[in-house]
Amino acid sequence: MTLTQTLNYRTCLTWQDRIRQKRESLRISQEAVAYVLDMSQAAYSKIERNETKIKVDQLYKIADYFWN
Repeated sequence: MTLTQTLNYRTCLTWQDRIRQKRESLRISQEAVAYVLDMSQAAYSKIERNETKIKVDQLYKIADYFWN
């Protein structure tokens, strides 16, 4: 993949895609993230698949978990 293709690909990703990719790159299970967020794995999975709305505080917790 060329640099231009990579940049175009990255700009097309949703925030859900980026969270999933980050989780997978760190080899963390959905269950582990769901535990930190105090929710079920099924509920967290719906967040990654953009099937439910997410609360701002949950988004902050996810960002803090993966990027801090």
